[in-house]
Amino acid sequence: GYTLAHPAAEVSVRRILEGLDESLDLVSCIGPDFICSMTDICPTKAAWGRINRGIIELFDSLTLEDLI
Repeated sequence: GYTLAHPAAEVSVRRILEGLDESLDLVSCIGPDFICSMTDICPTKAAWGRINRGIIELFDSLTLEDLI
C-alpha cells in the first residue's frame, strides 16, 4: 500500500502523472525534445498545442481527492 505525504486535496493529477514519469504531451511533436522537419509548416501543431495546454490545465485543477 501507499501512504500519502500530503492531503489528497493538495495532490494534483498532473503531479501524480509526472511522478510516474508519464508524458503529458498528447502527441510527441509538441514535446520539448522533439525535432521535426515539418514543424514550420505543420497545419495541426498549433491546435495540438492548445488542446494539450487545456488538458494540462485540467490535470492541474483536478486532485486526488476528486478521484477517490
